[in-house]
Amino acid sequence: MTERNISQIFFSIYNGALVNGPFSVILGSNKGLLAINDRLKLRSLTAATKGNRAYFASEESAIRIICPDPEKVWSVSGAEPVFIPLEIDDEEVED
Repeated sequence: MTERNISQIFFSIYNGALVNGPFSVILGSNKGLLAINDRLKLRSLTAATKGNRAYFASEESAIRIICPDPEKVWSVSGAEPVFIPLEIDDEEVED
């Protein structure tokens, strides 16, 4: 069975679970940040980093208001998740 066949089976079974239309989702947890947008890239999503900080917005100009000189700025590809792990100091970890 090829990867394409598996994808076709997956989409036929879970077709009702697909999210269509423009969207961007940014989730945060104690593990980090996860950002993803629609697979057709109808809703733009821009990411940036500076030092140990990460920024997400629909436009680069919004990021530059908060962080005028980010080290790295990129447009997130459609349906490609971006994960920024949370860096926790050893003294912050609760036993």
